[in-house]
Amino acid sequence: MKIKSINIIFITVVIGIVLSISSCSNMGIPTVKSWSSASRRIIAYAELGTIRVEKNADWTSLEAETRRLLPFMLAEKGYSTNKMESSEENIPSYRIDAVLIEREYMENWKTRRSISAEIIIYNTGAEDTTPLAAGKALLLGEKSLSSSKVLYDLLQLALDRSVQALPKP
Repeated sequence: MKIKSINIIFITVVIGIVLSISSCSNMGIPTVKSWSSASRRIIAYAELGTIRVEKNADWTSLEAETRRLLPFMLAEKGYSTNKMESSEENIPSYRIDAVLIEREYMENWKTRRSISAEIIIYNTGAEDTTPLAAGKALLLGEKSLSSSKVLYDLLQLALDRSVQALPKP
């Protein structure tokens, strides 16, 4: 009888440990990103244009977060949003617009989301108003733009695609 009670206690402890580990793994690992302006080569000036968010709620904070993130993300690629920093006359000058859209839809009695990020790049020196390049990233599922990680990842994908689509000098 004593061995049976020890086995039950042991099994209970093992199950408790497994459950606590699995619940901790659901918390996720924080994503950290940092930027530095030291030793970067400026290849172009990029003026932030329109930032538009289409979402049912909390869209103003998403606009503000996007406006804060984009200069750092652009700096990683060599684009300065500081006109004084990019005072060379022979570097291109662009305007960057961003559009973020989150829509909800039903699929098999479950609410799903369609999230997209678009980055559109215009040449500010030309009279032609057609975009030079554009990039779009799309995500379907249960994630939301309200997550800073999802917002960052989608903006990064869209920005990568739009910068790659720019005509080479």
